[in-house]
Amino acid sequence: MANFRRKKRLLRPLLFVFLFLSGIVAVALSPLFDITSVEVAGCISLDEDMIISISGLSVGENIFLEPLLEHSRSHILKDRRIEDVSIRRRLPGGIRIVVEEKHPRYLLLSEQLYGVTTEGELLPLGRSYPLPDVPLITGINGIDHSWYHRKIASSPFQLACSIISELRHANLIKDVSEVNVSDTTRPFFFLISLRCPVYLDPSDIEDEVGRVSSVVEEIKQETDIRYIDARFDNQLIVKYKDKPNKEGVL
Repeated sequence: MANFRRKKRLLRPLLFVFLFLSGIVAVALSPLFDITSVEVAGCISLDEDMIISISGLSVGENIFLEPLLEHSRSHILKDRRIEDVSIRRRLPGGIRIVVEEKHPRYLLLSEQLYGVTTEGELLPLGRSYPLPDVPLITGINGIDHSWYHRKIASSPFQLACSIISELRHANLIKDVSEVNVSDTTRPFFFLISLRCPVYLDPSDIEDEVGRVSSVVEEIKQETDIRYIDARFDNQLIVKYKDKPNKEGVL
């Protein structure tokens, strides 16, 4: 009899835990926590209804079913236009999907205007996509829509990226409208403030961009500069539009 009472005392806490956990499971799986709404945030060019569709989430599913949210996330990430996505529950029945689209680091003008990521992946720019304030690369041919989501690894593109990197480092990038690499032995960038191209030697871009940066403020008052040639050691050659015989050396 004493043993029975002892066992009964031991079973009571276990029974309480079992009933408590069963209650939690019953409440969690009740219709109270069925999905009633799915909200999407972060879309720039993508359609929110499309995101909900590919997520596989449906109204009426239980919000706590596992691995419901992880499966939805993996489905969304299959779209190559998306960099990352997070999905959160908003009790009792809401789901919030936050999408991070891939963003262009550069614009590339070839057959049409494209976006390019930091890694060189070509992105389509839909009509609804706001034109980003990023550097424009020109002079690279043979790129079309068949390149979407492929990486551009050509030497002209790498050269353009190197020039842009040095322009950023020299705080000149906001004064540049385009970087042209149609002739990789004589690439140039166009200075907005001086309304002229600046020609570079690809073997010494860092030094050349640095020299241009140091004199831009000094010659901003010049209005008739045809071009600046930075390909010479330790100097800049300035050619003028209406004075072909006039040449400045900086």
